[in-house]
Amino acid sequence: MQSDMEDLPPASNLRIEVSDHLVTELVQAVNALEAASRFVLTGLRDVLRNQPVVERHRLTEEQRQFFIDASEMTSEELDETERQVDRGSLQLGGAKSWLLSALDTRSLQEIADYMDLTEEETVAAVSEGRLYGVEIAGSLRFPTWQMNVGRSARTVKGLDRIIAAAATAGWGWQRLSAYFVIPQEDLIEEGRLTPLTWLQDIGDVDKIVSLIEASVWR
Repeated sequence: MQSDMEDLPPASNLRIEVSDHLVTELVQAVNALEAASRFVLTGLRDVLRNQPVVERHRLTEEQRQFFIDASEMTSEELDETERQVDRGSLQLGGAKSWLLSALDTRSLQEIADYMDLTEEETVAAVSEGRLYGVEIAGSLRFPTWQMNVGRSARTVKGLDRIIAAAATAGWGWQRLSAYFVIPQEDLIEEGRLTPLTWLQDIGDVDKIVSLIEASVWR
């Protein structure tokens, strides 16, 4: 079996000085998140590995002027944006997005306890499309938006239909998780509602399913 360390660069190629103390502090910081430490560290490692390498491609003067005219940015603002990109802002933004989404998931044991099921029954519910479980960093995780905490039903209304619609539309778990907690312009009831609030307060599953399915044609 290949070791996780085999495809890492040799220490001599690392651009930062690594010490046992630094690694210990990183693990302690992850532990403070009250999440499964190995799950978070493994997933974050994989996300950073898959990020594109930072490349410093400067715009030509013609490209700069076109971008400034099109975006209404000043030359100074464009310079600062380029500096941020050079420092890896896009890569770090992707890692941050993954981390926030991953931390808003629960483990198999936690969801089994919440649903009052065995772990085997919980896995079967995922296979049958009645629960939304995804593999993240080698662990089966459950995004929290599907849980109807504090209400009689344990999961949001129409969850099986929502799971099927998301699969048909090709939505990944991060996109679906973000969608459910962000107010949507198509869900209006005395102001914009999140899909989660819409299902809890309005209960119109057809609306959510139709919006997810319609995204395929946008």
